[in-house]
Amino acid sequence: MLRWRPQTEPPDPRLLVITVTQADVQAQTERQGSSLSNKSLAQLLDKLEPYQPAVIGLDIYRDFAIEPQYRRLAEQLSQNQPHLIAVCYAGATDAEPGIPPPPNIPMAQLQQRVGLSDFPVDLDGSIRRHLLGQALPEKSAFCMILT
Repeated sequence: MLRWRPQTEPPDPRLLVITVTQADVQAQTERQGSSLSNKSLAQLLDKLEPYQPAVIGLDIYRDFAIEPQYRRLAEQLSQNQPHLIAVCYAGATDAEPGIPPPPNIPMAQLQQRVGLSDFPVDLDGSIRRHLLGQALPEKSAFCMILT
């Protein structure tokens, strides 16, 4: 939809998109799988905080614990911060358990602070739509956490 906007319309200055590439993940000194390390995520959130963002959409899988030396990061994720929205992957079938949301987001806030990043793939292999809602497979990591 953004591509359909007139070319003369300037970008919205209120929006900031930070892209984390595979090269960024590989360049981390403390790597944790294919995600941002605790150190990198803590640095990112600390840099954003002075700007008082209305919403931070964290479209990065983080299903691992935060080490004790990153207590501030654990607090940032666990505090009642409705402006920080994380993602999980529900999985397409019961055989595919998915990826749970970050463990530091309190259970009581999961439904308000976690979105699904599943993309339905059409029969021809194309992704033409995004989900507004989803019935979760029974063995989904997200369902297991909520129950």
